[in-house]
Amino acid sequence: MVSHNTRLAWAMLSLFEYTFRTRSWPTWARYAATCAIVVAILLVRLALQAQFPGSPFLLFMLAVILCSALFNHGCGIFSVLLSAALAKWFLIEPKGSLGVHSMGDIFGLSFFIAIGLITATILEALHRVASDLIDANQQLIASEADKDLLLREASHRYKNELSIITALLHLQERTLKDESARTALAATAERIRVLGRAHERLQRSEASAVVDTSEFIAALCDDLRAALIGCDGTSYR
Repeated sequence: MVSHNTRLAWAMLSLFEYTFRTRSWPTWARYAATCAIVVAILLVRLALQAQFPGSPFLLFMLAVILCSALFNHGCGIFSVLLSAALAKWFLIEPKGSLGVHSMGDIFGLSFFIAIGLITATILEALHRVASDLIDANQQLIASEADKDLLLREASHRYKNELSIITALLHLQERTLKDESARTALAATAERIRVLGRAHERLQRSEASAVVDTSEFIAALCDDLRAALIGCDGTSYR
């Protein structure tokens, strides 16, 4: 059963992948969406004014995080400045003005702007690191695919070489009149065929790279027993 942390991780990954789409929006669309998010937060804050008369900047941090994550560093900085201006105009006395007269309000406004800018910078740095990790992972996947292709090609050539050697030994066997020499060549060809079958069983399939040891050893023993028959006419057990 999937754990809560796993589901949360997948949700965060899906959200992060979605940010690549929003960050590719045109500039005007990103900044228009930033304005819409900040204004929406302002409307929510005004609706909750009676329940939360203090902390005018608290909800605006959500707008900063959203804009910084969904868009880019510039939109994050813009959301900080727009949030500060709207909070001062609508929530801090004297309302309807950008002037600040109280030292407490000056400190709160300065603190919000500083924290907002730091948050936007951190989120942008995290997005760049994650983007670099995704690029590196894609390069590793491509490299793994190239390596598998080369490995399959080398394996195919190896099997072909063994088949050619086996065929040449059989051809040479037919030209000999000495029965002992023919028997030796036939046994050699059979052992090379066993080597090719063992290599084929050890090949990694697309579904799995795990080899069933008991099945592999049993099949190898059967092949070796069949190859040893004919060396002196005796079946080895």
